[in-house]
Formats: sequence, structure tokens, C-alpha cells
Amino acid sequence: MPVTALAADGIELYVAGQRITESGCYANQDGTWTKVEGTEPASGQFSYDAATFTLTLNQAEISYDRTLALGTKEYYGSVIAYSPSADVSLNIVVSQGTSTITGNGGIRVESTTGNASLSIKGPGSLDVEPKGSNSGITLCSSKNRNLDIDGADVTASSPALYGVYLISSTDASSTSTITVNNGSLTTGGNGNVGIYYYWSGTSNAGTSSLTVSGNAVVDTRNSQIMAQNKETVVQVGAGSDGNGGIVFNGKSGTVYGDVTLQEDLEIGNDETLTIGKDASLTVPDGKTLTNNGTINVESGGKLEGTTTGNGTLKIAPTITTQPQDVEVKENETATFNVKVTGTEPLSYQWQQSTDNGQSWTDITGETNATYTIATTTMDMSGTQYRCVVKNSIDEVTSDAALLTVKHNLVKTEYKAPTCTVNGNEEYWICENCGKYFSDANGDTEIEKDSWIISAINHSWNDAVYTWSDDGSTCTATRTCKNDSTHTETSKATVTGAQTKAPTCTEKGETTYKATFEADWAMTQTKVLADIPATGHSYGEPVWSWSEDGKTCTVTFTCEKDENHKESPKVTVTSAEKAPATCTEAGVTTYTATVKFNGKTYTDTKDLTDIPATGHSYDNGKCTVCGAIASDFKVIIAAGANGSWQKGTKDGLTFTSNAAYKYFQKVQVDGKDLDASNYTVKEGSTIVTLKAEYLETLSVGKHTLSIVSDTGTATTEFTIKAAAVTDDTQSPQTGDDSNIALWIAVLLAAGTALTGTAVYSRKRKYSK
Repeated sequence: MPVTALAADGIELYVAGQRITESGCYANQDGTWTKVEGTEPASGQFSYDAATFTLTLNQAEISYDRTLALGTKEYYGSVIAYSPSADVSLNIVVSQGTSTITGNGGIRVESTTGNASLSIKGPGSLDVEPKGSNSGITLCSSKNRNLDIDGADVTASSPALYGVYLISSTDASSTSTITVNNGSLTTGGNGNVGIYYYWSGTSNAGTSSLTVSGNAVVDTRNSQIMAQNKETVVQVGAGSDGNGGIVFNGKSGTVYGDVTLQEDLEIGNDETLTIGKDASLTVPDGKTLTNNGTINVESGGKLEGTTTGNGTLKIAPTITTQPQDVEVKENETATFNVKVTGTEPLSYQWQQSTDNGQSWTDITGETNATYTIATTTMDMSGTQYRCVVKNSIDEVTSDAALLTVKHNLVKTEYKAPTCTVNGNEEYWICENCGKYFSDANGDTEIEKDSWIISAINHSWNDAVYTWSDDGSTCTATRTCKNDSTHTETSKATVTGAQTKAPTCTEKGETTYKATFEADWAMTQTKVLADIPATGHSYGEPVWSWSEDGKTCTVTFTCEKDENHKESPKVTVTSAEKAPATCTEAGVTTYTATVKFNGKTYTDTKDLTDIPATGHSYDNGKCTVCGAIASDFKVIIAAGANGSWQKGTKDGLTFTSNAAYKYFQKVQVDGKDLDASNYTVKEGSTIVTLKAEYLETLSVGKHTLSIVSDTGTATTEFTIKAAAVTDDTQSPQTGDDSNIALWIAVLLAAGTALTGTAVYSRKRKYSK
């Protein structure tokens, strides 16, 4: 079971005559509401939250026919919240479906000394229909009363009293308010009073109000809304954000604020629905507004969507096009128009005001949508006109339009006075009345000729003197300050005299003198350099070369005046006269050229200034002149002092460090060797003596020379005798008679080898 809580101190809650104090779910068991398991009420049950003083009904039916003693009185009520000393605020939540409260009394919320409020929230419905002589919903307090319905559809009726009954105190500052948001309240009661605001007296009545929002509907078509027997007014309106609802007070319904129909609505044949100023009713697709009575759309109201039924739709006149200000010239026609929509017949009445809208009078006979003044007069200017349009619903008054009547003015442009002729200010004359004005609007009238500006006479500037280019003539001109087209001229008598002689370079000068007849012109002089210069006579040029021959200057001296010298720009060109070699510098010829006085002059200078190029060695040999580098030595790089044994198949190879491209020949023992006896290839120079040639050489030492452009590489090599084989030995017969012969042969061979070695050494050192 959930934890229970007791009701607030001093506040009592009775359901079907039972005092409810603990939170939890309750079920009707044999006529007694008994606390049962669960956190949410099942169908036919209710739950109570003591902390928030909230009843939650789930399709529950609560009924009680007897009275309860509360304080000093006894009351009928199936649901009663009461306190003799505290504010009472009961919350009822209709969770789903429809819950019903019946019996001899409905819902009663009462505070003897404080405020009484009841909140009913959806999304379900609640029917409060007592059978006895009590109201459906009663709020009674000594201060403020508030019924708030939010999202629930509530029906409250009573066959003997009122559907909703708000009982006040004697406090004139207190309020009785009903607020219905996004739901509905349908009421009925005895004496045709569905909602009754009761005050203990009319002189101290507080504020009675009914507010609808969120497309709510308050329906008392089977009764009415009344406050203190109609002696006080109930303030009915939409929510503060403009979202409103529909309130039926008896057979008359009114739309407050902006409303979109949530359920189908029918206006009966004796009923009316009024859409007031600044209110709107929208019938969306899928919803039906059936009009079998009368729908009135007042001026400023709006009905959107389609209606059905055979009732009457009356729309107040609405001005769609306002009359506009008109400006005409005197005697012209002025026309004002107004365009209006609304239920016919429409009546029009044009009015005029001559005191800037302070008062208005009807214009006799002007009862059409258009008002025309055939001939305007100046005294009509400033008059305002408007139109009042009426039909059976309402009337609307158009904006005021201003008539401005102007003189038919013709402008005379401003004309400045001259030295001799009068001018005038700009002015206007009316073609109709002949009056003169100083402004285009005709506001300021002036006398004839008041615009004349007197001539201002001449005021001369200083004279300006103009000479001819050759000084032979001079003219004096003066111009009027007031008018530049006013001028006077005077010609002069001119004489001239030389005042400076010419030189070689400078012209001589003549001074001219101008004398005028007019007394306002002063004598003038002008100096012109108009005597030609005598010109130069230059001698031969004098040349001055720089040490490197790159630059040269020239000077021409005038024979008439040695101070007159000219040094025109000289152009120096160069050409190779003798090219440089590896060891000797080359020669350059420099030529100086100058053009002067239409003639070309030249001078030359030879300089040994091209540096020797130096040798460019490639493997010891200069590629330019073929000289051999002094520090380059040709040697046998590989195979030096080699040996070869007769009978060997391969030849004998030697490598010179000289480049292959410089190879000339091979020498053996100082003699040129035929190329067929050897092979030669690159890397650097590789020479291989062929085996068949080596076989021809005697056993012993020999010399080899590889001759190249860059030198000769020489080495020795040795030819060895062929190896002795076993079959050369004498057979052992046991006869020693030939031992002496063999010894002699060996000695002879040794002597021969020794001789060959001596010969080879002699050849080596005899080279």
C-alpha cells in the first residue's frame, strides 16, 4: 500500500458522505467507498492525493442523498470540501470517460473565512446533475471564488436551483471568476439560470467575470447567466493572448477573441451567434457550423469557413476602400469614393466638417457610394468629407478625406536685373481670379509690380590687356562686374626697340610699348625675345677614353666663345681584334661614336684586355692547343713486370693510364709492333699481346712500350720456357755412357740464358 497523508489542517473532504483523509485509491464496495490497492484508480474508482487536495475520477459515479452537518449548518452534497477557518482549493481530475456526481447535492466548496476555488481538469468529462433542490456546483466564501475548467467537458445542472452557483460575501473588493480553457461548460437550472453570481447586496457587489480561451464553449442556451438578479454586470471576455471561445447567454451566443471550432455547432431557429469586433470564428475542414437561426458578424469581426443550414447570415458593413484626399484647382470637379462589403441593403450618408473634424453634418441628398462636387470654390479648401455606411447589423464610418482647392496659378520665373534693365522676383497669377501670389500654393497674395527689381548700373572690373603674339598690336578690355556680357575695348598705338643683343645661344629682345586713347586704359609694355641667336661654330672633337676603354667622352668647343662647350652622349662599341690563346692575351678594339650637329664622329682605342684562356687538359693533353701537361706522367697501371710461359693459350695484358683516344702504337724491345700482334681497348688503354706472337719471342726479359699522345708507358716482361714433360727424360737402361753428354747440354743452355739476359739489359739502357 502507498504511504498515506492527511488533509491540510482545518479542511475537510467528504465523498458520498464519507470523510476522506488518506491518500490512495477508493472503490465502491456495497455502497461504501473503501480504500483499495493501487496507485491509479481503475474504472469506477477514484483516488485522493491529500498533499495536493486532488480527487482523480475514472468513470466513477458518486451519489449521496442525505445532509452533512458542517459547522452550524447542514448541507446537501455528494462531494464537499469545507473549512471554517482556511482557504479551500479542491482539484478534480477527470482522467478518462465520463464521471457522474448525483444525489440530492452536487459539488460544494466552502470557506467560511477565506477563498474557495475549484479546478476541474480533463481529458475526460464530468456530469454534475443533482436530483434535489441544490445547485450542481456551488462555491461559497467570505472572500474570492474561482471555478477553473481546463481541458474537461463539464455539465452542471439542477432541476431546483442553479447549474453553477457562486455565493459571495459582503467584501466589495472580492471576485467571483469562472475560467474555461480548451474545454466546455454546459449549464441549466431552475428559473432559467445556468450560472448565478450571487452577492449579498448590490451596493457592495464585487467583480463577476467569465473568461474563455483555447476555443472553449460555455453553453447556457437552456438557461442564462445572471448576476444578483441582473443588477450587476458579468464581465465576459477572451484570454489575454487573444485566444478565446464562445459563450451562450440564453439563446444569444457571442464569439470572444479568435476561435477555431473544435466540435460541430448548431444555431437553432430562435438562436443567434454574434461575432463581435476584433473577434473571429474559423470553421475548419471536417467541422460543421449549422445555422438555422441568425449569425451576426459585426464590424471588425470575421467568419471564415463554410456554414450550412437555412438560417440568416448578417455581415456588418466593412469598408474595403477608404475615401482619399483630393487636390484640385478652383472650378474643377472633386470626387470621393468609398467601397464597402456587407449584408444588403446598405445605406450611405456623406458628411462634411469645416472645423477639422470637430463636428460633422450630413450633406443633403448625398446617399451613394460616390460623392461628387461638380464645381469647387476656394472657400471649400480644407473641408473634410466622410461616409457613414449602415445595414441591419451595424454601421461603420469611413476615414475623413481632405479637399484642397488651389488657385489656377501661372508662374512667372525669376529674372535677375541687369545694369540697364529691371528684373523681377518669381510670382504667380491666378487665371481665374487674377490675383497675384508670392508662392506656388497661392497662400500669400501680393500687390501688382511688387516683384520688380530695379536695374543695378555698371560696375567695371580692372582692364585686361591682350597682346598679339608678335607684339605688333595690343587691345584693352574691361568687363562689367554685374553682367559679364557688358564689355568695352580700346586699341593702342604700338612702337618697338631692341633692348638686348643676340648671342650664339640666346635670342635678342625687343621691347614693345602700347599707348591707348581711352582714359581708363593704362600704357603697357611687352618684351619679346624675337631677334634670332647667331648660332655656334664648333671645332674638331676632343676625345677622352677611360683606362678600360668602356667609356669615352667628347668635347666640342665653340670657336666664337670658348665658354660654349658641348659634350654629347658617346656610344662605345667593341670588337675582338685578336683572340686570346691558351698562353697569350687577346686584343679588343673599342670604337666611340657620336652624332653632333648632323655629323657622325668616331675614335678608336686598342687594348690587350682579353685574358689568355689557359690550358684545358683532358688526361694530360690540352684540348685546345694539344700541349702536354708538365705534371702528367704516363705509366703502366696494371700488368707491369709480368711474365708469360710458352705454351700458354692466353696472351699477356698491360694497362696504360693514358686515355684510349690518345693511343698511337705498341713497341716491343724498341721496335714498332704490327697491330696484328696485339689487341687494344679502352679502360684507360688496355693492350694484350697475342699468344701466337709471344711464342715467337725468345725466353728471357723483354721491354714493352705503349705509346700515346700524352707520353709512353714502358715496362719489362719475361718469357718463360715451356714446361718440361716426363717423356723428355732419358730411359734408365743401366748404361751411364751418356752422362757426360747431358751435363754438356745443360751447361750450354745456361750459358745461352745468361747471354740473353745481358743483351736485354743492354737494350733497356741503350734506349
